[in-house]
Amino acid sequence: MIAEGLLSGDSCCSPEVALCPLGANAIYWSLSFAELIQSLHETGDFSMTQVDVLFRYGVPPSESVMSAYGQLSNVYGIRRLQLNDAEKTIRVEYDATRLTEAKVEGLLRNAGFDITEKLALA
Repeated sequence: MIAEGLLSGDSCCSPEVALCPLGANAIYWSLSFAELIQSLHETGDFSMTQVDVLFRYGVPPSESVMSAYGQLSNVYGIRRLQLNDAEKTIRVEYDATRLTEAKVEGLLRNAGFDITEKLALA
């Protein structure tokens, strides 16, 4: 019932009545995958808010800190990391729907960075 409504290509947001696993009737709104992708492209809404934050660090990172830094790119929500040794800064691009600025700073501190301040982006 639900799968048939989703796969049949019925019009967008048509109500489908189906039996829930608990036995109660419920209305499900179906949206075919193709319609979903098309609507996302038309509206540009991919439910991600890209944010950049810039931190200054004090003590230069050790080898173990740099190893942990390499693993930060595997954190869900971190999109890009840029380390500038000359200015002693770390720029992080992240998805604000997944992480907060405080969590990003905490991840850097947990990796071993000596974060001294947050800088304004130019």
